[in-house]
Amino acid sequence: MISPRFWRSPITWLKAAALGWACLGLFACATERTAPDGSTPVLTDARARALADKFQWAVQDYEAGKYTEAADKFRSLSAAGAENPEFDLVPFYLGMCYYQAGQYAPATDRLRYFLRGERNGEMAQDARLALLTIYEREQRWDELLGLAAETDPLPLFQDNRAFLKLLWARALEAKGERKGAAKVLGEAEQYLAGDPSAAARSPDPDRDLWGRFHYLKLLLRLNECASSEPRAVGGKKGSQRLYPAWADASVDCLRGSLTFLEKELLLRDSTWGKAGTLAFVKGTENFGDRLKSYFAQEKSRLVQQRILQGASRTNLYRLQSALDESASRLRSQGLSTNSLDALRKRIDLLLLSLSSPA
Repeated sequence: MISPRFWRSPITWLKAAALGWACLGLFACATERTAPDGSTPVLTDARARALADKFQWAVQDYEAGKYTEAADKFRSLSAAGAENPEFDLVPFYLGMCYYQAGQYAPATDRLRYFLRGERNGEMAQDARLALLTIYEREQRWDELLGLAAETDPLPLFQDNRAFLKLLWARALEAKGERKGAAKVLGEAEQYLAGDPSAAARSPDPDRDLWGRFHYLKLLLRLNECASSEPRAVGGKKGSQRLYPAWADASVDCLRGSLTFLEKELLLRDSTWGKAGTLAFVKGTENFGDRLKSYFAQEKSRLVQQRILQGASRTNLYRLQSALDESASRLRSQGLSTNSLDALRKRIDLLLLSLSSPA
């Protein structure tokens, strides 16, 4: 989510700083500090001006995307300590340089240092969102949830509020708290703005908020598909599972999830399309693994195994049919169907493995 459209350029306050230094020069107002041994005060205004200039160049490098060059300058400014008039902003910029370069450990250290105390404002928002993104990418769900709860009461720009809620929902979903994830995802939708189709054009997945939203909706749908179990009924020879009804419902859920994936992510060419496809493939493979597990459990009960076999074959063919239809539509739009084609082949292998009782 940390992107140019959410930044507020520091040029205004940089100009103010430059004007301040000009005033100091005009009136020959030298800044003094006492030497370590307590001797005669040393004039430091020239040194401070040089550091202020270096800070401005570092900020310009950062805004131009030259994160390595900017980080070098900010590290030098950090070593200068309080001699640098903007020393309190150095941890923020240095942390963001590390973040943009994918160096998450030092980025986390610097951004946490910057946020010590009660910092608010635009830079504090960016620092918090960068930390939340790092926690998501490193799957540090408890830390993400803690920082999200701490950040939520603070003033935030609308897009930043939506992004916060989306990250929060992702962490809850990852921890298996599906009801909480659905609730927070509903809150996120209130802050999403713009056309979902246009938003999906962004090459940056953190700027494709609608794509992230639909990806999370897909995860929750797939969780529902995996949450059911065949209902068991009693009998003279022990309980029996009602496999046909369960298999029908599971494949109906997967087919609905495929339609959702195609419509909301793949046909929009969303940056979240690949992640959504992988999630769907994983959900389908989970269904296949459960079929094989039940098939093995019914090894000693041929009638039950035959019932499961018939229900499995019928529904796997239904799922293949849905995959073929979806792939055909995607190909007509010039979109890749490699993942869906590979999944169809895996279903063929599954059908073969269930072709006869073990």
